[in-house]
Amino acid sequence: MSKTYLNTVGSFECVVDPPDAGWIAESKEKQTPYVRIPIRVTEGPCKGHIAVVNLWLSNGAFDNTIKRMAEVFQFDGDLAALHLGKQTLAGKPCNIETEMETYEGKDRLKVKWLNPPGGGGAQPMDEAKVASILLSLNAKAKAIAKATNTAAKSGATAPRKSFEQVVDGDPSPFDVPS
Repeated sequence: MSKTYLNTVGSFECVVDPPDAGWIAESKEKQTPYVRIPIRVTEGPCKGHIAVVNLWLSNGAFDNTIKRMAEVFQFDGDLAALHLGKQTLAGKPCNIETEMETYEGKDRLKVKWLNPPGGGGAQPMDEAKVASILLSLNAKAKAIAKATNTAAKSGATAPRKSFEQVVDGDPSPFDVPS
């Protein structure tokens, strides 16, 4: 049976397929271990297309990989049981977000995020937390807007601040990492 690989940027509802070559793999170049998770899109025009999510087990990524697997799949952290087939991720639903990347001069699709079913987008904030944030910031926001609008009406303009300039000890929200 021919496999059609996902080649579209977006957010996709998926299900984990059984792996062809086990859950634990190793990169060819640096021999870095990872969990290899084959997924299949379950909805929309790309339904049936497949992709592979690689969750790295390097020292720097290990904690985040296990946390992500626990969050998305309720994984208990037993990599040995996963490897030995005593537990599986096959059949579990998830969501992926993809993007294009250039690797060795070629564009290819990359799974950027692995999320619980329904996606990893922003969730509604608890109303009490919103009220607390608004209580602490609303007066300041109104004062800034009023001063800006008053200056604009009078024709006065404040000097423009560069993206690198720090205001009240906080970097500008428009800072672009270099």
